[in-house]
Amino acid sequence: YLQGYSFATTVISCISNFILIYVLAVTHLPHVGPYRYLLLTFAIVDVLISLVHFGLVPAIHMTEFGYIYFGYRFLHAETGIGVWASLVWVLLFYQTFVLLAFHYVYRFVMMCSPTWLSWMKVRPWRNWLIVTIIADFIFVGGILLACFLGLIPIEVSRKAFAPVLMDVYHIDLFAQNKPGYLGIAYWVRNRSSKNNITTLWTMVINKDGLKEWIPRTVLVILWVILLFFTTAAIIVWCMLQIIWSFKKSWEKPEVFDEITHYVKVPFSTTISPASKKQQRQLFTTLLWQV
Repeated sequence: YLQGYSFATTVISCISNFILIYVLAVTHLPHVGPYRYLLLTFAIVDVLISLVHFGLVPAIHMTEFGYIYFGYRFLHAETGIGVWASLVWVLLFYQTFVLLAFHYVYRFVMMCSPTWLSWMKVRPWRNWLIVTIIADFIFVGGILLACFLGLIPIEVSRKAFAPVLMDVYHIDLFAQNKPGYLGIAYWVRNRSSKNNITTLWTMVINKDGLKEWIPRTVLVILWVILLFFTTAAIIVWCMLQIIWSFKKSWEKPEVFDEITHYVKVPFSTTISPASKKQQRQLFTTLLWQV
């Protein structure tokens, strides 16, 4: 069932994205400009994610003490192969967050023309490329670093998740090949009965039956959450700035800047109604894409 579902979604994704790639390649609309390359990058990453998804068939299982992520097609491979296959999928998956944030940053710069980002338009190809590489290195590099520090298979997480996967999926994490996965346990707890019989789903760590937090993994997951919400904050901030710019442009056509002594002309007064309509449509599309 999972393989059939994965195949269907992969086919739909590839077809729709290849149509988008074709349209971007054969049409040349001057007012779209470099934005076509951002759309093209997003479409290519989507195709890669779909193909890796089909080749991996990833699954994630949440528990009260953490979560584990594994690929069904790599359960019979060696630990290292399964881990690296999972890391490739994680790399591509989180890449979409960076690209989506860049969609909003690009729309913000082009539509609002903030003075503090005016240098982006001096040499757009070079500047946008440098900013993209730096942002991608920080975000995706930070995610991969978190994986290496806290989600790579270790004895603690393997023992914690082994009974869970065996009970739910009949997957043996202690098979001869020691399947690779990405998993993180925030805490473990002793649930022994009065007869000292340990129940399923947990490990015996704390003899008092209390939660035993694992500091390193807690810090790792907080780091991942911080990175994720950073992109979310960028998206929301740019979104609000664009909406405010649209609203302001109808209320006050010109603003004199006392510092630079230049007259700022809002976005909607500097372009034709047709282009203005298209920019609104592109912005609406981004809202749906979130």
